[in-house]
Amino acid sequence: MLRPAAEPRPSPSRAGDPAGSVVLLVGLVLVLPLAVGGLLWVAPGTGDRVDPNRWVAVTPVDALSLLVLVVWIRDHGRALLRASARRLDPVCGCALGLGALLLLSLAVHPSPRGFELVVRVAAAAALADTVRRLEDPRSRRTLLAALVVSGALQAVLGMAQSLHGRPFGLPGLELDGRLYHFGSSYAGRGSFDHPYHLACWLTLASGAAALGLRRDARPGPWALGLAVCACGLATTYSRAALVGMAAAAAAAALVAVVRRDRRAAAIVGTIVVGFAIGMTAFGSGWMARADTSTSASAVDSGRRDRAAEAVRLIRTEPLVGVGPGRYVLALDHVQHDLSLPAHDLTLQVAAEEGIAAGVLVTIALGLLTLRCCRRGLDALLVLLPTVPFLLLDVYPYAFPLGIAGSGIWLGLLGAGWTDGHATGPAGATADAADDRDHRAADALAVPA
Repeated sequence: MLRPAAEPRPSPSRAGDPAGSVVLLVGLVLVLPLAVGGLLWVAPGTGDRVDPNRWVAVTPVDALSLLVLVVWIRDHGRALLRASARRLDPVCGCALGLGALLLLSLAVHPSPRGFELVVRVAAAAALADTVRRLEDPRSRRTLLAALVVSGALQAVLGMAQSLHGRPFGLPGLELDGRLYHFGSSYAGRGSFDHPYHLACWLTLASGAAALGLRRDARPGPWALGLAVCACGLATTYSRAALVGMAAAAAAAALVAVVRRDRRAAAIVGTIVVGFAIGMTAFGSGWMARADTSTSASAVDSGRRDRAAEAVRLIRTEPLVGVGPGRYVLALDHVQHDLSLPAHDLTLQVAAEEGIAAGVLVTIALGLLTLRCCRRGLDALLVLLPTVPFLLLDVYPYAFPLGIAGSGIWLGLLGAGWTDGHATGPAGATADAADDRDHRAADALAVPA
């Protein structure tokens, strides 16, 4: 249901954000994809298997994430707990409940993987709140630009890999191993270890580019970044990414038609052109994906089997789960075909932390989606591209780089980033013509 566009809100405070926080966040974004790290622990019996679900690794982004957590606890931890005690936000309430169940499951099933997951989730929560607290338009623009630059560079590397048919062997930028093959095409993966992990990062960068395109008085660079990310997304051959970007484009198209919003129309055109180039210029990969998607036996790529395995695990420990981070390790003790995560966030959490945790994470995701619908197009442009990876994959929760990326994503969904208030690069309102179009952000809003 549509409602009239909201009145523009006052510009954020010009006092500025702590420079150290901005530098820390930008640094974290830029180093996150780097293929650098080392193993701290490997599960017994792993042998020579290359399986990140069976070990604990450390990467450069971990040091920055921990620093964000320490700074957040020092500056905001106590105040946030006091505020939560007075008035608990429903989404935050679900998050606190999930945290309690996570700790309970860890206490019952302690493991190095569990301790790692708890620390990473805590750091991601602090990262989300740190991003959300940025108020200076310059700080926000800087972080968005870092996300778009990182995504564009990874997209270019992924496209180059797709054309080359294999990694280039660039130290620190690529991991060893062959590329996935679809038809006559190769799926680029950038600095990540899987093309769908690159796709998840590019959906986040695409959301940042769309926000910049909506809000900056100079939309050209943001449109270019969005086009490059969309083109790179196409060469990952991720159907989840296609669904997410199509949903975001559809939301923007509706706003463009209903409110005659030129920036929304530009987003639609940029996504369509970028994705079309990526789909047609790198071989027959998408034709192969289309054939797979029309086959009843292969359309879900084994997700029904993964779901059945998850249900078996849930039945073994319905109250406290098999332990955080132990999903794949626990699969060794039940009937399974492949040692892979559940490919569904609710099932993964329910198996690791118990059925109650699975219910809470489903409620939290539903509340978050409803909140974004109420805020309008800006929120949906960040939310929609990533949501399919929560429903059809588990990378944003089960992998270290995915957890850090989820923290940034949740921070961008915070109030102030996606409230439909368009500002220029220095925080001033954009020119009058653009300002009129920007106010169409609430065209998709539903009554509170």
